[in-house]
Amino acid sequence: MSIPTILTVDDSKVLRLALMELFRPYDCRMLQAADGLEGLAVVREHRPDLVLLDYNMPVLDGLGMLRELRADPEIARTNVIMLTANTAPQAVLQLLQSR
Repeated sequence: MSIPTILTVDDSKVLRLALMELFRPYDCRMLQAADGLEGLAVVREHRPDLVLLDYNMPVLDGLGMLRELRADPEIARTNVIMLTANTAPQAVLQLLQSR
């Protein structure tokens, strides 16, 4: 059985490091990316088991990255958990429609 790989994609280095620290007790490999474009490159290269994806980021935001993931048959089935403090109904609806 292989060690699970988790990618955290967030423009906040502090949050990326906090998430990596949160998963430290578990036997998993942690990767990180600072924006959606970098996150897509990491997903394509490393095929993580899970992506923890921030909604609001520069360059390519979380919704844009999620749409790119779902549009690429090679990585479309990647498990994603979106992280956001945005509770606006329109934002939540956009995320649900991009699953």
